[in-house]
Amino acid sequence: MITLESVEAVNIRSLGSAFMQPLPTGVTALNGPRGVGKSSLLITVLWVLYGVTPDGVTVQALRRQGTTGPVKGVVTLLHDGQRVVVERGLKGRNDTPYVQISVDGVLQSVNKVRVANAWITSRFGGLDAQGFTAAFVTRQKELDTLVKATAGERRRLIERLAGIDRMSAALKAAREEEADTKRTLELLPGSPDALAAARSALEAAQQVATAAWERRETSRAAAAADEEDLARVAERAAQVAERVEAHRRAHDAAQRAGGAQVLADERAAQATRDVQRLREASRGGDAEQVAAARAAHERAVRAERENRAALEAAQQAGQAAAREQQRAQQAAARLQQRTTAAEDARQRAERAAARTAGAPEDLDAQAQAAQARADELTERTGALRGEYARLSTAIKTLQASSDPTCPTCLSALPDARAIVETLAHSQQRVGREGQQARAESEAAAQRAEELRRRSRELSQARTAAEHAAEQARTALAELEQARTAAEQAEQDAAAAAEHARRARAAAASAQEAQQAVTAEVQRTAGALRRAESAAEAAAELAGALARAEQARGTAERAAAEAAAASAAEAAARVPEEERVRARAAHQDAQVRAAASARAAGEAQADHRIAEEQVRGAERARDAEAEKLRLRAATVAELERRTAVRDALDAFRRDRIARLAPEVSEVATDLVSRITGGRFVSVVLDEEFTPVVTDDTGTQRPVQWLSGGEESAVALALRVALSDLWSGRAGGLFWLDEPFVSQDVASRAAMMAAIRELPGRQVILINHASEATDLVDLVLDVVPDDVGGSRIEEASSYGPVSEAALDEGDDAGVAA
Repeated sequence: MITLESVEAVNIRSLGSAFMQPLPTGVTALNGPRGVGKSSLLITVLWVLYGVTPDGVTVQALRRQGTTGPVKGVVTLLHDGQRVVVERGLKGRNDTPYVQISVDGVLQSVNKVRVANAWITSRFGGLDAQGFTAAFVTRQKELDTLVKATAGERRRLIERLAGIDRMSAALKAAREEEADTKRTLELLPGSPDALAAARSALEAAQQVATAAWERRETSRAAAAADEEDLARVAERAAQVAERVEAHRRAHDAAQRAGGAQVLADERAAQATRDVQRLREASRGGDAEQVAAARAAHERAVRAERENRAALEAAQQAGQAAAREQQRAQQAAARLQQRTTAAEDARQRAERAAARTAGAPEDLDAQAQAAQARADELTERTGALRGEYARLSTAIKTLQASSDPTCPTCLSALPDARAIVETLAHSQQRVGREGQQARAESEAAAQRAEELRRRSRELSQARTAAEHAAEQARTALAELEQARTAAEQAEQDAAAAAEHARRARAAAASAQEAQQAVTAEVQRTAGALRRAESAAEAAAELAGALARAEQARGTAERAAAEAAAASAAEAAARVPEEERVRARAAHQDAQVRAAASARAAGEAQADHRIAEEQVRGAERARDAEAEKLRLRAATVAELERRTAVRDALDAFRRDRIARLAPEVSEVATDLVSRITGGRFVSVVLDEEFTPVVTDDTGTQRPVQWLSGGEESAVALALRVALSDLWSGRAGGLFWLDEPFVSQDVASRAAMMAAIRELPGRQVILINHASEATDLVDLVLDVVPDDVGGSRIEEASSYGPVSEAALDEGDDAGVAA
């Protein structure tokens, strides 16, 4: 059994922040004009539980237009004694769907959307979204279709509500699969004769492959013998080639030795010439002469560096003096600015303090007292408006009724006219009191607003005065700092000017000596270079003498090695006739080995072709066997699909045959309760046309019934179909605009029948006032263009708009 505890919808379609809590039993009406979002609550329930949306609507399209906040729905229901809470919504910049489920406060591990949808279906005993709708939701005009539509339309509706349309779809799919399998079987190739021919071809190919293998082995043996002979001849040829190579190496060594001897003689001569050159260049390069030249050059360079430093110091001192002078001028300007700013800040602080002098201190308390008086008068105005509306409703009810009764005890009123006059006098009095209370409320509200405005202005003035005083103190401190900085800048500027004067005097002296110092630097540098060159030559002379001696020894050794290499070349020489015989024998052996290799390769190729032919024959045989196997499997599949189709067909026929008696049985019990025993049975024939039997035993077709009787029979049939889905457990029953095409009398009869449903939680979506007066709880869906539609609990008299109250006030004043 499923009982709906509450539904919350946030930013879904036209709903802003809506919360519905229906009664656990009885009738709860969702009242309101068309388009405010009554049906959006049903859409929210189906989306939260199963993730389904109306046809052609994406999940992201559920978001209320113009909103950027959260989108979510929360459904709380009781099922099998447990409280199940399902929340589904959209999160993130891309409105990604999420879902979470808890049972008795324990969060379930079904956070993935598909897993959660499957969990809900399994929880409700396999009841998916379509089954849930058929079991618990009655759509617009479904009740009329059950009793007023043609037989074909009624059959289609009942088959859909009973789930037979799914069986029909499955049967159609099974028939299509059976036909596809038949066509596939007709097109499949393969036969036992083709398989026998493929096996014979395989045996012939295997015999050819055996002969080819024998020829390959014979050619391989011949090729191996020729290869061995080639290896022996090649070994002898290699030995001759090694001797030839040894003679070539000896010849090359002799040539290299001769070249080395020539090079060694040339190096010895060059070393002798280098010794003579260094003896000439080393004159005048002893250590004392080099040290004296270096000392003279260093003195000249130091004098030049001192002159340059004096010139740079004079330039830097002049620049520093100019900077200090500029800084002193800037400090004087800042001092003048700080003096003016301090005076301005002092004057602003005095003016701000004057504005707050003499202001009262209890403005906030006066404003709160005035607002409390305004709130009290507003509450009194609202109470008077409600009293006036109730009096107006009572007067209209008494004036419109031909037999007026008391709305509380339902007893007849003896003198309705006197009661109307009394109510009219009370209405006039309430109207006058309401007008006076509204005027006093508006005056009190204006007084409170004026006091709050004065309080805000006083607070702003005090804040401005404190800020101005703080600015004045800051300006005085900055003035004192600027005065100190200006005095320091003047002292620094004077010191920098004196330093620049002394530096200019030193620079003048350095400038006069600069030409003589530069000439001395150049002269000493030349002398130093000549002394250092002579010292380097003297240092290289000893090494040159050693290298010359070493070069003479190398030349002697090179001459001895050249003589030995010439003797080795003569000993390694190979006769020409021996080389020619070895080359010819090797070429003949190569020709024989190549011919044997070609013959072996041809035999190998023939064998590979024969083996490939065997594999092809095997594949052909396997293909024919596979064709026969596939035909057998297809025949088995056809038999299976034919059996499935027969079973589905038999099950559908049986379900249709049992549907009418089952619905008739449940509907008979319900229609007897709903009509108080006036109808004792309702039976569906084979075409699902209902026939009713009354308490006199008379059978009447549904077309003979009145509008109210038709409504009772339609409701009984619809509830019976719902019980077939839900297992006759009662519980939730949601009616979506069931009175669309009914007149006033039929609506009243239908509501009376709905109230007689046993153990039901009925949620009625409607905009007809006749139904509102007969339900247990009225929830108004109130439109709001800014925040979205919301749900409010209404009184038993239905909602009264603000415009109607204003109209009543004006009427009371006129009277």
